[in-house]
Amino acid sequence: MKTLVSTLFVLLVSIITFGQNQYLEYTSTTDPYLNTGKANGGEYKYKATVKCRASAPGLGDVRVQCSILSFEILSFEYDGKYYNRSEEGFPMVIDNIQSDLDVTFKFSFNSWSETFFSHKIYGVRKGAFDLAYLTDDEVKKLGLKTSKDFYDLGFSFSIESLTNTYFEELDNFKNGIKKDEFKKREIEKKQNQDDTFQKWEAEQKRKADWNLKVLESEARIEKEKREAAQKKKEYEDSFKSKAQKQHERDVKKWFNVFSSINNIDIRDADLESGSWGVSYSLNDFNETSLFYSHISAWDNFFFAFDFKATMLSYKAYESENDIDDYSDLLQIGEIHDGDLVIQNHSSSFNETSDRVYRQNKINSFGGNVGVGLGLRFNLSRATALRFLVMGDIGMGSELPVSYGYNFKTQLEIGAIILGISYNTTTYNFGNLIGDSEYLDIDKIVTIDQLGDNLEENTWATENYYNYDNNQRTYYTSNRDLIGEYQNFNKITQNYFQLSIAYKL
Repeated sequence: MKTLVSTLFVLLVSIITFGQNQYLEYTSTTDPYLNTGKANGGEYKYKATVKCRASAPGLGDVRVQCSILSFEILSFEYDGKYYNRSEEGFPMVIDNIQSDLDVTFKFSFNSWSETFFSHKIYGVRKGAFDLAYLTDDEVKKLGLKTSKDFYDLGFSFSIESLTNTYFEELDNFKNGIKKDEFKKREIEKKQNQDDTFQKWEAEQKRKADWNLKVLESEARIEKEKREAAQKKKEYEDSFKSKAQKQHERDVKKWFNVFSSINNIDIRDADLESGSWGVSYSLNDFNETSLFYSHISAWDNFFFAFDFKATMLSYKAYESENDIDDYSDLLQIGEIHDGDLVIQNHSSSFNETSDRVYRQNKINSFGGNVGVGLGLRFNLSRATALRFLVMGDIGMGSELPVSYGYNFKTQLEIGAIILGISYNTTTYNFGNLIGDSEYLDIDKIVTIDQLGDNLEENTWATENYYNYDNNQRTYYTSNRDLIGEYQNFNKITQNYFQLSIAYKL
């Protein structure tokens, strides 16, 4: 029993501490007018946004991971001509980018003490963090006494350049410099493939011959059993009357119909329990729920059903007013700090205008239903431990639909049930987009898409203007750009949820 309790305690702690990795993070964007590269006999200018994060798993182990968030070719100069217009396809967004990154990292101890390290990280990609390690001498310069001291440092970096060596390699290939080398590698590759295929083919034939022998042996044994059973049945039937044989045929016909029903035997549950409780979710929607939970347990296995009344509290951009040209509002200061403007916004009546959105606090009331399976272990007469996986779907006054799943750990202490769960939930606020002819959105939820910093956002642009000697910040987008996002206003959250309940 002690071993079981220890094992369950370690599992509970590992679930609670899941996902608590620490990082120092920073994002930087290159100067679009200074950064250049060479390809196909010409020179291009580019703009790239890079995110780096640093961690110290151990005292002498400092790691820096970098990822390219976006990469655009802004212009191309070739044979004395300069190309940068949108009709010529610029800017070109490179989705699958992999570059060699020259970067200088800066770690700040305070306002007057800083340490710089320059590194070259090869093969940095988009969407994945590529790793570099600080040398032992560089780690010593940080003067860390414990690995925890590392997370008190300030962290930033400057991008020297991103070198796309494969652009140059393609250029060389085009000019025929590496054609001979390529042919040689292709010949060697084909020879290796032929040898490997022959070995694989021989092994597959050996396995097939062996399986065929096994199947033939099993078929022969099965045939002998069937023949023996048939002879026995014929011998027994020779002593039966015609009426008895007809009766057996009738019974067999009805038995085939009802046998599947007659064989179902579901015994009563060993334990059925209901409880009332409250829960709070550590997500961006501040989800608070009052719920009723029911379980039916057979030995250690149980079914669970949850019924929730839920309130969400969050911020969203709501439609403020429509105007032919929003620039008129800048003159009178009616574009407030933080407002969002959708240009060429259209309603279902196909009337085009600029629409101004303003961020407000939203409260949504609704309900959820959850169904799950789990295991329950008695620790003593008054305590028990539950592990549960559950699916969940819900609707609300300001939320069309939400759905997801969660992994729960619950501890029963007498009539009190304490719980913690890790949830993945998708909130689908939806948007109305016609056949590329009109766009009509009354509410824009920006928890994932916009956040506090729009510099990394691809569908909204940050702008400034002065009114009454005060600078105001606002954001602009347009209906065509928003229409390209299939999952616009569809937000997925990964979060922990805490709950307490009382058993009835």
